Amino acid sequence: MFLFSSTYQDVASLACLPHCTSGQTFFYPAFNASRSEDAVKFAHEFGEVLGMPIMLEAVMCVHASKGLRMASFHGNFFVRSTDLLATPAVPTDPSYCIKIQIEDTLTAPFVVVQTAVLHTTCYGECQIRVVTLALPTTSSLSEVFTSADQVAIVTLLANKAIERSLMHFLLLALLTSLPSQTLVPYIYPTFYSLHNMPPKAGMVGENGVIMPTPLPLTSEHLERHGLFLIEDGQMVFLWISRDAVPQLVMDVFNLPNYELLRGGKPTLPVLDNPFSQRVNAIIQKTHEMRRGVYYPHLYVVKEDGEPPLRLSADSICHRHLCKSLKVAYPATILMDLY
Repeated sequence: MFLFSSTYQDVASLACLPHCTSGQTFFYPAFNASRSEDAVKFAHEFGEVLGMPIMLEAVMCVHASKGLRMASFHGNFFVRSTDLLATPAVPTDPSYCIKIQIEDTLTAPFVVVQTAVLHTTCYGECQIRVVTLALPTTSSLSEVFTSADQVAIVTLLANKAIERSLMHFLLLALLTSLPSQTLVPYIYPTFYSLHNMPPKAGMVGENGVIMPTPLPLTSEHLERHGLFLIEDGQMVFLWISRDAVPQLVMDVFNLPNYELLRGGKPTLPVLDNPFSQRVNAIIQKTHEMRRGVYYPHLYVVKEDGEPPLRLSADSICHRHLCKSLKVAYPATILMDLY
């Protein structure tokens, strides 16, 4: 479901439809087709949705060994019974999370979980796909923690937190359809320091563009004269500090000083200097490295710039980092940023 509106739109209520029909919600607040940044984002996402192979009229059944029970299901689908899910359309990217509860003492050396999906391909062929997973059992708690799948745990906890949130349906529309590879960076964004990145960062290596080493989201890595990139798979923020030297501003934005720079949603110029080309290559790589159809917008955020931009940058940062960015009120907001 693609939503465009220049006025208020009840996305939370409308999102119930794709939730029950195993679809996805794409929301474009204050969309302007004449603005190239908006047009590129929509064209990319709409084209990816139309071009992806999908399964139709699917029914998913999950069984497990004796002593295990399917306790809860999370994702975009309709629950028909205790272990049967109806998914009218199954794209390639959404993930589904199932909580399995232990009801009896497990004495076997391993347990088996089997998922079967009966579906029709987009070419009209009826197929059954079966995935069988065997997991060893143990009585040692340390072995459980050592072999735990951190991504799966984070995905489950995120879905459970969304269900208990006051913004349940809105968050459901935005997060529950994300694959785990995209959900994790949304929860813990990636943070790069660009002004002092290694010389090879942004250059093309054997495996494509070489990315800088991600830094922890802590204030000790912020510098008052720096240029930083923060991305969560949905948005990319290019944060520039107020004490950035004029040469840095010129190399990246083609402006003589920081005061003339305007924050917002720009098209970053590709200039005839190595640093500009490296920064643009890194930003382009962030668009390509995340699984999914979403095309993140790029926002330039000045340290003393527009409060909505700074507040939105704050919403994807950890609290201790936001204090260093001098944002007054941590919050999560949905708005169009200029």
